[in-house]
Amino acid sequence: LLLTQSIRMNSTLNSLGRRFSRWGLVRGALEERAVDEMISVLETKCQSREQPVMTLSGGNQQKVAFARWLLRDANVFLFDEPTRGIDIAARWRIYRLFDSLAEAGKGLVIVSSDLEELLETCDHIGVMSAGRWAGLFERDSWTRVQIMRAAFSGYQGTEIGSYG
Repeated sequence: LLLTQSIRMNSTLNSLGRRFSRWGLVRGALEERAVDEMISVLETKCQSREQPVMTLSGGNQQKVAFARWLLRDANVFLFDEPTRGIDIAARWRIYRLFDSLAEAGKGLVIVSSDLEELLETCDHIGVMSAGRWAGLFERDSWTRVQIMRAAFSGYQGTEIGSYG
C-alpha cells in the first residue's frame, strides 16, 4: 500500500490503464463509483475515499489492498495470511468474500499458517514441510491429525506423537 495516498488511489492503482482511464485521462466518476462500491462491499471503516490509507486501522488497510485486486477483476487470487492481525468480524467478512469469489468462478489460493482458517475456507489443502511437498488433502476426507503430521513430516528427529 502507498500509505500516504488515498483509499481511492490505492484501490484503483492496478486498474488505471485497464479500467479507469481513456486516452490517458482518468475517468474520475467511474473510478469514484467503483471505489465507493468496494468500500461498501468490504465494509471499510473510513471517512471518505480520499482519506489517506495510513490513517486506517490494519484491518481496513487490508481491505483496501483487497479492493485493489478485486477491481482488477483477476481470475485467480493469491491470498497470503489474509486475516492475520484482524478482528473476528473482519475475518468473517473476508471469508464471505472468498465464498463470493469462488461462486463467481474465480480461483483462490490461500496461504495460511492458521489451520482453522484453512479448514474453514478451503476445498483442498496442500501441505509443505521443511520446503518440500508433504501432501494434498480434500474436504470431507481430511483430519486435523493427518494435516498436522504432514506439516511436521519434513523435520527429522521431530516426534509428532499420537493424537487419536
